[in-house]
Amino acid sequence: MRIAVIGAGLAGVTTAYELARDGHEVVVYERRGGIAAEGSFAPACVAASGLWLAHAAVNAWGGLDALSAPFTGWPWLWRRWNAVRQTQHAMRLTFMRDLAAMTLERLKTIETSCALEYDHHPGVTALMRTPRHAARAQALLAQHQALNLPVKWLDADEVRRAQPGLSAKSPVAGAFHWSGGRTANGRQFAHALKAEAQRLGARFQFHQEVIALQATGAARQPWEVTAQRRSEVSESRSTASALGQTTIVDDGPQNVDAVVLCSTEAATRLLPPALRPTTMRGHVHSVTAPRHQGGEAESILGPTGAVVDPAAGTTITPMGDRLRVAGGAAIGPAPARPLEATLLQLYGALEADFPGATRTARAQPWVGRQAHCVDGLPALGPVQSGLWLHLAHGTSAWAHAPACGRLLADQISGRSPALDTTLISPARLR
Repeated sequence: MRIAVIGAGLAGVTTAYELARDGHEVVVYERRGGIAAEGSFAPACVAASGLWLAHAAVNAWGGLDALSAPFTGWPWLWRRWNAVRQTQHAMRLTFMRDLAAMTLERLKTIETSCALEYDHHPGVTALMRTPRHAARAQALLAQHQALNLPVKWLDADEVRRAQPGLSAKSPVAGAFHWSGGRTANGRQFAHALKAEAQRLGARFQFHQEVIALQATGAARQPWEVTAQRRSEVSESRSTASALGQTTIVDDGPQNVDAVVLCSTEAATRLLPPALRPTTMRGHVHSVTAPRHQGGEAESILGPTGAVVDPAAGTTITPMGDRLRVAGGAAIGPAPARPLEATLLQLYGALEADFPGATRTARAQPWVGRQAHCVDGLPALGPVQSGLWLHLAHGTSAWAHAPACGRLLADQISGRSPALDTTLISPARLR
């Protein structure tokens, strides 16, 4: 089949790779000048099967990320609160476990078969700062033994041995630890996977914004995709800047057998109201800074693997010769530039936990868009014959997108996917 993929973030690139691997003719439309240029540019990328345990131990959101919101976002947060109290929520948490586990296995398979090279590190540690949170964490771990989560409990002394760079002044009462978890440079991963998708025949068309989708009713290639070529007059990596306004109309509509929307913005703009999934716009900040070069001491400057602080809503990850701290996840449109108050919180978290590990004078701040579903799961599956969605991963794009790309490719090819995708069907969001 000839398939159009709209959006070249983590969701779009993983989808394009899996479809091309199955032998489809894939064309990716991206309105920016490169891949992972928006919400996938600089978030924390952490995958661990059962990471929701850490969030459940420190907040009342039933294992979902706690998000801040302006007054206008409170109705959506109320719906999120109700979602975690539904009987289905236990099934959702199990599905999150399976989705992250499938991603980790999929990554190993891709890396082996493609010799994929990108910066990644093993191990995920989720800190419990207070005795109360530590006690609740251990109770949750005992309560969910039947789920066979691949996680170990570390007491305070074990945490400091596992993270020798952690400041002695940083309060720690214990931690969850996933030795099989992983963190990565998600944008570097996307570039490496894009190259593999191209090797398999996928084509990436940049500076092209799809402006219309039309069902033609034809027996073959029943979807018509119309795109405009854009030139971006101004774009900063540190901002969620708007696209340039200069456009050149492309060479007319293209006919395809199927369309996969991997951009929430594009889905909102292109789908009729009856088919649009209900999602909430959000954003997240990060700061990426070079590590200090300290010879032998460099090995303990910064974290070993990812260090998650669910109470503060921050994640610190190694990225080769840099460290990244991400946080400030919030509901609402992304600001034009990173918010100073949020950046100060991220700098403060980095210095409090790993003092002197980075050269903050050369740090790169960033704010990016995210889209969230009320139940914390993505939207994946058909919305109409030949029209598919893979979007709204929220803060879990790298943890879930590689698995979701495979699940969607199996559905499109008519195979039974490895996981039951009923819980992530877009139909639940309408």
